[in-house]
Amino acid sequence: MLTHISIAEDPIFLAEPLIKSEEFNLVPDPNNFNPFYPCEPADEGEFERGTVPSYFAGENPYVSQYAAEHSLPQAVTLGGPETMYPEYREKMKGLPVAIYPAAAPPR
Repeated sequence: MLTHISIAEDPIFLAEPLIKSEEFNLVPDPNNFNPFYPCEPADEGEFERGTVPSYFAGENPYVSQYAAEHSLPQAVTLGGPETMYPEYREKMKGLPVAIYPAAAPPR
C-alpha cells in the first residue's frame, strides 16, 4: 500500500491548509485493473450544446439553489472551516433559511 499526502497552503483563497490523502493498493493481476471511472453523459437541459455558463461575482442566480431546495441557511452551503465542527449546529439555528432570488429561473 502506498499513501500520498499533499498539503496546500494559500492564505488568499483558503482559510486553512487543504490536506488531501490518497491510498494506492497493489493490484496483483494487471489484466483485472480499470483505472477509469465509468462515466455516463448527462443532459444538462437548459443550455445549448457547447455553452458554458459563467457569471460575475455576486451574479450567479444558482448559488442559493442547493440551500433553498434543502431548507438550509445559505452560509452553511457556502462552507468554511467553522461549518465542519459540531458547535456550528447551534449557530445554524439562528440563521435564516435560503430562498431563490426573484431573478433565478425555476428548474
